[in-house]
Amino acid sequence: MKGSWTLESSKLMAKIEVLEKNMRHYAGEGLESLNLKELHSVEQQIDTALKRIRTKKNQLMHESISQLHKKEKALQDQRNTLYKKLNEKEANTDLQPPHIQAPDPGKGKIQNDQ
Repeated sequence: MKGSWTLESSKLMAKIEVLEKNMRHYAGEGLESLNLKELHSVEQQIDTALKRIRTKKNQLMHESISQLHKKEKALQDQRNTLYKKLNEKEANTDLQPPHIQAPDPGKGKIQNDQ
């Protein structure tokens, strides 16, 4: 049992070492020991990752622009509504007589015909 754990542990340590080496290569470190084929492979992996990153970035930028266009339209609609209300108010105040008369006290009362 102990031997299988030791074997498993050493396999995991080797995988970790390979992953750390790859990370260093992706960061541009430790490239001296690589041959042309290995350098080309690292370059292709970085290019692929960069394309994915740019695609995701462009997608997020387009979504952001779309949201901003929706927000802009909503604000323009709100602005137009407010201008319309303001113009209606100004038109109503222009139509009213300068002196407002008091209502006739006899109007609105119910009269008995008896």
